[in-house]
Amino acid sequence: MIIYIAVILFFLRLTSAIPFYQLARRLPRDITHIAHDEERGVYHTFRSDDSRGGTYEDDDSDDDEPSDKKDKPACPAVSLEELKTLGSWSKVEAFADRKWGTTQRSLSIKPAKDKFVKHLPKICVDTESAPVDMGNKQCSVSRLDLKGGLEGTNGTLRMNIKQGYSNTAVWSVSKAITFAVGLSFEVRLKVPAVSEVGVETSFRTEIENEKTSTYETRMDNTVTQEVRIAVIGGKSCSGWIDSKSCNVNAKARIRFAVEGWVWFNYVAKASQNGHFKWAVPLQNALSLDERSDWMETTGDMKTSTTADYGGSCK
Repeated sequence: MIIYIAVILFFLRLTSAIPFYQLARRLPRDITHIAHDEERGVYHTFRSDDSRGGTYEDDDSDDDEPSDKKDKPACPAVSLEELKTLGSWSKVEAFADRKWGTTQRSLSIKPAKDKFVKHLPKICVDTESAPVDMGNKQCSVSRLDLKGGLEGTNGTLRMNIKQGYSNTAVWSVSKAITFAVGLSFEVRLKVPAVSEVGVETSFRTEIENEKTSTYETRMDNTVTQEVRIAVIGGKSCSGWIDSKSCNVNAKARIRFAVEGWVWFNYVAKASQNGHFKWAVPLQNALSLDERSDWMETTGDMKTSTTADYGGSCK
């Protein structure tokens, strides 16, 4: 009876066939490592205390891997050689040493017989938006005289005034990340609130990961409003607008983080669980800081803000 129940529980835990890239996306957060039993064609999942999670049948079919809709992946794959350049890489190997021993083994970034490459380790922009440090500013205020349209002798002076905030900048990468050199990433930069506007603004841009590469950004949060001034007795009326322009030495730091799985392929069965193939996610073996790299970029930014406006009749 006990054996019968155990068999039922095993098959309840055994799901339909699934390639590793799909399995890795569905795992509960408490799963910290995986064993691949190639003889039986299953993946066994484990928690940090080595207690069993689920068991999943692997997929070795000849179906083609689903294609990406984007021409450029948001998170490009990184190689094992690139991962080994991480300053904290020794901690990844130390994790495997503690769990499965130091006997003869090889390393890989996907299951040995897995034809899919959908879940290779990758590097991604790790922040929703990178704050821009506005640095030193040199500002000046200029006045523009406006001519309006007069309606009748006793009428209304109408003036169209552009209000709001805009900036343009030419940027260069002063420090590239060590991964995915030459590839481009879409990044959101966040400009802090300026006193005349009072709200933060942000914009998206594409940055090539290459030192000294340059790019331009433009942001225009201005609107045109009609201002009316009452005219009495046919007086001559005029309007004006003061604009504040600044040259800013801007800079930003953008965090990139590596994520994904590393496989340790032992020649002999490793650990008390007795498997040859073991995988660990970098997110568990390393802290965010330990698997991060920073891009630094500087920009010559020019900002323009409506400072004040008005009109008078004489």
